[in-house]
Amino acid sequence: MKKMFSKFILAVAMSMFIMPVSQAAVFKQAENLLIPEKILDDAYVVANNGSVDADVMNDLYITGGNVTINGNVGQDLVVAGGRVVVMGDVIGDIRVMGGEVSIYGKVGEDVLAAGGQVEIGKKAFVNGNMYVAAGALTLDGQVKGELKGFTGKFILNGTVGKDVNVTAEDDFIINPAAKVLGNLDYKSREEITVPQDVVKGKTTFAKVERGDFMNKFTGWFLIHKFFVYLSSLLLALLFVLYAPKFVMSAGEKIHKSALKAFGLGLLAMLAVMIGGIILMVTMVGIPLALIAFAGLMMSMYIGQIFIASWIGGMMFSYKKGKVEIGKRKLFGIWALALFIYHVVCLIPFVGWAANMVLCLTGLGSLVMTKVEYMSFLKSKKML
Repeated sequence: MKKMFSKFILAVAMSMFIMPVSQAAVFKQAENLLIPEKILDDAYVVANNGSVDADVMNDLYITGGNVTINGNVGQDLVVAGGRVVVMGDVIGDIRVMGGEVSIYGKVGEDVLAAGGQVEIGKKAFVNGNMYVAAGALTLDGQVKGELKGFTGKFILNGTVGKDVNVTAEDDFIINPAAKVLGNLDYKSREEITVPQDVVKGKTTFAKVERGDFMNKFTGWFLIHKFFVYLSSLLLALLFVLYAPKFVMSAGEKIHKSALKAFGLGLLAMLAVMIGGIILMVTMVGIPLALIAFAGLMMSMYIGQIFIASWIGGMMFSYKKGKVEIGKRKLFGIWALALFIYHVVCLIPFVGWAANMVLCLTGLGSLVMTKVEYMSFLKSKKML
């Protein structure tokens, strides 16, 4: 594990110029992972099925297909997964993204959640504010601060201590036992009858038209997206001409272990962001922080080409027998794959989430490819 992590640090530093990480942090990666013992520092976890049953005294960063947090977290929890269940208490913030997200414990500060379905359990208590983007949101517990969200369906059964400002595109249901101790400002397709004594402040309604989501597809918006796609094609052309094998190798790594690539990409992004923020506290570190952030954005942008290679490899073969296809055909495959990628990113609700997941996966494949390249140089005694 220690050897693998040292390679990981070196690869990210090479690709993004800097990656400060706590030396005492715990790093764990496995297909199926159970953590039964207390962790005294930060923890970084990547697993297809991950369960943290013990307490983590500092921050916990975890990604996986199915993630369950049964222990308590001493500071912030950052998690991304297909299905995420948080049973324990979190002293700091929760930042979570997943297909299904369920929070049943106490949260000391804010909750930032994005997912297909987000549930705040009956015994859950958020001491700060809550910000949500979800296909469906069910709030059975309590939020001490304000609630802001954008949802398809919103069911409010619990209590919000301050203002509620939400857009419920499809449906908004308020239980008579619910409480909003501030103002209620909501947007929906139809105005609802708010039960008596539920809202302490003022209630404001704005109608959401059925075609609102399509309004953004204006001429200027499509022109903008067209030029974004053209810039991606230009980048793909450069890789076809000068580094096709490098990109195909990265795409193959995603094909073999997409989850691992996503996990490494997420860890790399978090490490650079946290390290950059720490550096910006000092005047001397600001230039390094800006370089790190620029390197991160560039690496994530380049990652879309690796995603295109992966998608293209699933649709077509890059070889005819033992002979690799020509560069012209390779460019055509990647152009089609990039078109699919950009179309997926336009899908309402899930498009932005898909874009983030794919960008992080591409970033992770870059890290994996860099690790392999550095290992090769080391084996040849060139490093």
